[in-house]
Amino acid sequence: MANAGCSHQTLASTRVATVQRCVDCGSLSVHVGPLSFRLDAAAYEGLVAALNEARVVLHREQALEQGHFSSTRGQA
Repeated sequence: MANAGCSHQTLASTRVATVQRCVDCGSLSVHVGPLSFRLDAAAYEGLVAALNEARVVLHREQALEQGHFSSTRGQA
């Protein structure tokens, strides 16, 4: 839960998730469905990096499953 002194600014919102920043202490809150994560800036950046890496891997795997080869391995 947020502290009584926190005032949140919504940075982004979709039907799946919302990201808010406390204008008082600078912490970031990520809300996904019924789950909420309160993070400092470094932890938030680490989470974003991990999610982006997972997105790239998933897209690559989906392309391979569909027969769209994105690898240049074996090509001259």
